[in-house]
Amino acid sequence: MLLTLLSNSFLMFTILRFLQALGRTALTTVGFVLIMEMTGPQHRTEVGIGIQLGWSIGFTTLAAVAWLFRHWFWFQLALSVPILPVLFFYKMIPESPRWLLTKGKTEQLEKSLTKAAKLNGKKIEDDLNEVMVLEKKSRGKEKYHRDNSLCFKMAQNAKSCSQH
Repeated sequence: MLLTLLSNSFLMFTILRFLQALGRTALTTVGFVLIMEMTGPQHRTEVGIGIQLGWSIGFTTLAAVAWLFRHWFWFQLALSVPILPVLFFYKMIPESPRWLLTKGKTEQLEKSLTKAAKLNGKKIEDDLNEVMVLEKKSRGKEKYHRDNSLCFKMAQNAKSCSQH
């Protein structure tokens, strides 16, 4: 992200901006999916609009930012700095409850859902063990998979995933 500031040629700048765009696109997509997964169906529209509103404001004000920071170096710095807080809050972002369940990380899932329920003043009514169905593969390995409806119901009772 800030590597573009070290560019000493237009080609280097272009390549670094391309790589930065790939990274931000991936970060945005993963973040959007994670937020939508943890938002109840009744609020997904508002949350989705809120997320996209940030993009709209950013694109609308881009010309003003370019006018304020007329040198390319300072303009790139102004565009790159807002992503830095993500580095500090990375550990606070919870894992997807569905991902934890499909990977068999039941202890972490239980902690996450319990904490989310506590933060939202809710109780998980259904036993977490009802969500997981033990399936034996032909290889003899054990794998956890999810019962979507019950997992979703528990996640919705908790409203959102908790912070680690």
